[in-house]
Amino acid sequence: MNQKKQLISVVIPTYNRKKCIMNAVNSVIKQGTKYFDYEIIISDDGSTDGTKELFTKKDKRIIYFWHKNYGVNKARNLGIRKAKGDYIMFLDSDDQLTNNCFKIIYSYKEKLKEVNFFGTAEIKTGKLMYHLDYTGDYSYKDWLEQKKIKGEFLTLVKKEVFEHDLFDEKLFAFELFFWNKVIKKYGLFAVDRVCRLYSYEQENRVSKDLMKPEKALRRYHNYKFYIKKFGKDYLSFGLNKQYANILFKIGFYGILGREIKDGRAYMKKSLKNNFKFTILVILLISYLGYVIFKTSYLIILKMIKV
Repeated sequence: MNQKKQLISVVIPTYNRKKCIMNAVNSVIKQGTKYFDYEIIISDDGSTDGTKELFTKKDKRIIYFWHKNYGVNKARNLGIRKAKGDYIMFLDSDDQLTNNCFKIIYSYKEKLKEVNFFGTAEIKTGKLMYHLDYTGDYSYKDWLEQKKIKGEFLTLVKKEVFEHDLFDEKLFAFELFFWNKVIKKYGLFAVDRVCRLYSYEQENRVSKDLMKPEKALRRYHNYKFYIKKFGKDYLSFGLNKQYANILFKIGFYGILGREIKDGRAYMKKSLKNNFKFTILVILLISYLGYVIFKTSYLIILKMIKV
């Protein structure tokens, strides 16, 4: 007797991505149903570019719904609530799955845990965008340390995880907060094989958005919330360098968001925890005036990842 295939719910939040979303959708359809059944849940966060017109044709595997522009975290959560799968996979609307994604996941079927990560490569060049020391289990400390495991991943999570944890809708994107929570609770299984093709377009858009003081200010508040929740964990594991890097990010986005005095204070606190010459230079640039600091933004991005 054939065993019933497990169902993967692929949640795709989207906003005005009519030009590329079908590439994401088709990359799921190409997986077929040999290894898993699937459903595609498109949570449209208020698109105005005609995205809806792409999904007028009835397809029982595609669930499309439009809602007000709430932000990506609520869009994800709305998609999760509609999901019926054993696992939920998250795919950005300008990314794609590799042709053998489901096959790779199936080959690790017996080892999958509550939270699972698979590798990502850049969509145009094939450059790997992640580092793993090995395929296997990683601890919460490993995740915070960002040495054995770091970078961009395709995520696959058991449905029951979301009975207790969802993405925080008060935060401006910032999905790292969610991953910390669930990895702390369940641990992590990561596979050193590429299953996701990543588009830099979204990253470039975010970088440009963060040049706007109001967007930088939201990121500043996100990181303050993050350090309040997880800061003690970094320190308890002796991860002072990583802790200092978070303090720097708070300071950087604080200054960019015109919370200049507070931002400088966080940068100074970062330097006390772990001195870095580049951070000292960035702090000194802030004293040259806000305009110079803002125009140095892209240079600063190259100096240290924020």
